[in-house]
Amino acid sequence: MAFAVSLWFTPSDEQPVRDMWKAIHEFGISSFLWVGAFRPHVTLAVCEQLDVVRFRSELDTLLHDITPFEVRLSFLGCFFGPPETVSVSGNAVFLGVTPSDPLLKLHSQVHQLLQQCDAEPRPYYLPHRWNPHCSVAREVTPSQVCEVLSVLQQFQLPIVATANRIGLIDTPAEIELDYCWLGKDNKEVEPTR
Repeated sequence: MAFAVSLWFTPSDEQPVRDMWKAIHEFGISSFLWVGAFRPHVTLAVCEQLDVVRFRSELDTLLHDITPFEVRLSFLGCFFGPPETVSVSGNAVFLGVTPSDPLLKLHSQVHQLLQQCDAEPRPYYLPHRWNPHCSVAREVTPSQVCEVLSVLQQFQLPIVATANRIGLIDTPAEIELDYCWLGKDNKEVEPTR
C-alpha cells in the first residue's frame, strides 16, 4: 500500500480523458483505466507512509490561497520498462503536461509539505525529476502501446483542463481517501462517477 497525492480536474474537464479510456477499451486494447476506480489526474507524489489526517489538514491550509489553474495536456508520450524504473505502472501511454509556473510551484509546495509531515515521496516524483502526465493506458505491452497511439490519433490535442482539487489516494487499490479544494471559494458539488 502507498499513498498518492494527485491533482484533479473539474468533472467536465475529465471527460475528454475518459473518452480516450473508453476508445482504448472499445478497441479491445486495454480496459484497465476504463473499468477501474480511476479518475483522470496528474500525480504529484507517491509515498509509502503518510499521516493522511495531518497532511490533509496542512494541505487544506496551503491550498486556501491557490486558485484553480489551467493544465494543458499537450502531447502523447510513452513510458517503457519495469515499474520501479519508469513509473508506478510499467509500460504506459500518457498525455504529457506542459509545465507551467502554477503547476511547478504547487508541486514544489506539496513536496515541502510532505517533508514537514515526515513523508518520503518516491524519487520519481521529486522536483527536478518529475515528468507530469495524465495516464491514458497502463500496464500495456510494447505492441499495445503502438495500438493505443493509433487509436488516439482521432482525438484533438491539447486538452485544456482546470485543476481544482488535490486528492489523496490509497494505491494501488485506488481508494479515494479525501480531497482538498484549490482556493477558498472553490466548493463545487462533487458529482458521483
